[in-house]
This record gives sequence, structure tokens and C-alpha cells, in this order.
Amino acid sequence: MMSKIRKVIISSGREVGGLSSFSENLASGFRLMGLDAEIIAPSAMIYSLRDLADPTVLKILSTTAVFFAPLCRNSISVAHGFPRSDSQGWFKVIAILVSLKMAIRFSKLVTVSKYVEVHLKSIFNIKPLEVIKNPLGLDFFGPLQTSPDSIERKYITYVGRLHHSKNIHKLLPIMIDFIRNKPNYEILIVGDGPLKKSLMDLSKSQDRISFAGLKSHFEIINILNKSKAFISGCETEAFGIVYLEAISQGCPVIMPRCGGGLEILDFMNPMVSTFDLSFERQSVLDAITNATDSHKNHVNLQTYHPLYVAKSYLNLI
Repeated sequence: MMSKIRKVIISSGREVGGLSSFSENLASGFRLMGLDAEIIAPSAMIYSLRDLADPTVLKILSTTAVFFAPLCRNSISVAHGFPRSDSQGWFKVIAILVSLKMAIRFSKLVTVSKYVEVHLKSIFNIKPLEVIKNPLGLDFFGPLQTSPDSIERKYITYVGRLHHSKNIHKLLPIMIDFIRNKPNYEILIVGDGPLKKSLMDLSKSQDRISFAGLKSHFEIINILNKSKAFISGCETEAFGIVYLEAISQGCPVIMPRCGGGLEILDFMNPMVSTFDLSFERQSVLDAITNATDSHKNHVNLQTYHPLYVAKSYLNLI
């Protein structure tokens, strides 16, 4: 079956964000194999009905594109997470559950982590076929620009949406406490969202906190190369490709002791520091200290290479 695939269609997401990166990175893996890989917005799939019905065209569907699964021959649907009513609202949660039920019936459903698979099975009785981890972008496999001990690595960096579900509002006061007696460190917040104003108000009296707004893919790589540690507060992170992006640039990760991100601990433990789900101040401070004291800067990430992940998708069919 693998040899009969002549083309791959991958549904896209927003212009920026995790789903957009997933689509671009996976497409690059198929192209390395010599396959034509096209990224299409879900709204544009109606114009590709011939390809949807063609079994020699593999369709990889995410989010709303999964609703096209009944029209597809030879498709794989991807669950990038599980529904959260507190951040998505009940209407969207119900729509997601309907799409996942359709994915089970009309295509092969995979998840991006064991954490997502377990939640879909135990809470929603949705049983995915397999776990296939997300691919890192090819640019993250380049050489490090700086060493972990370089004076350039001065930032404790957050990259993500400034939303209550990411818990940056809980972390920032503790991060401020940490740098108060650490003159060589600064805090860099990358992203935008509804909490931006309140976070900036909290930081008004601080001269070593910067809000960088939204940044491009290449700008984020440069930022990670100048970061001593990367911090996240999302306790329901489905997988956390951004963790691997940070680690690939020699930047240790600080994260809650929960979520799909824990699945990288087995082979990246020296570069990952965790804190309690209570967000207790001392636990977070200890995790920041451990991360900033880390001197390990390299792990093998080849199983997250786009080519490796693309082959995993082809093997599934």
C-alpha cells in the first residue's frame, strides 16, 4: 500500500501556532521521501473532492477537517489534544467530540501522545488506533548558536498564548521572585492573549521583564538560543512540541508534573525540571533553580525528525 501513495494532503490550522507547525513539519517529511505534500485549509477541502475520493492520495486530517472523513478514502485523523470546556466552551467541546467519533468510524484515528490517548479512552470512550508523536521542524536540527554557559543565555522564557489555561499568571510572580536576586537573568514573555494587560500591570515596577508579542518561527529559534530556561504552566499540555523545540536549542525546560510533556522525561530527564500541580512557590522556585543550573545541552531527537514521523504515518496504512 505504501508504494501506491502518490500524494499527501494535510489539513492546516491558523497561520501561526502548533497545528500550523505540525502541518508544515509533517509535509517536509513527506517531501524528503519524494512525495508531493499539499497543505490545505479545512474550508478549502470542498474544492478537492477528487483527491479526497482517491485512495492513492493520503489525507491527514486535523480539527474541523475531520468532518470530511466520510468523503475520504484512505485518511488518518489526528487528535492533537482532548476537549477542555473551561477554555473552549461547551459548544466547541461537543463539536470536537462529534468530529472524533466520525474519525473513529471513517478513518484511522491517532493521537500525539499517550496522555491524550488515555483521556480519550477513559473519559470519552474514544479508542485511537495508535500514538504518533509530532515532528520537530527541520530548522531545529541545526547546530546550536550558543552554548548553555554563554553570557548570551540570560532569559527565562515563556512562549505561548497569554490565557488563564496556560497558567502564566500563576508563574510570573514566582519568576519575578527568582530574578530579584539574580542580576544576570531576565524574563521574556513571547505571545499574546487576554491576560497580556494584567501581566504587564504586574510587571510595571520590574525593569528586567520584556513582552515580545508574537514572533516568527525563526525569531523563536533565536530567542531559545539566548534562553537559559524555558517555562510552561499548562498542566494539560497534550504533548508540548515547544518543549522539544527548546531542548533542541540547548535550553532546559521547566513544566508542571503532568501532561503529555512527561513522556519526554525517560530520555531527557537532565534537561527537564518539574514542579507540583499546586504551583506552590517553593516547588516552582526549585524547578527554576534546577533548570538554570543545568549544564547538559544535547539529546538525540531523531525520532522527532519529520522524515521519521512521516514514515510512521505511511506505516499505519
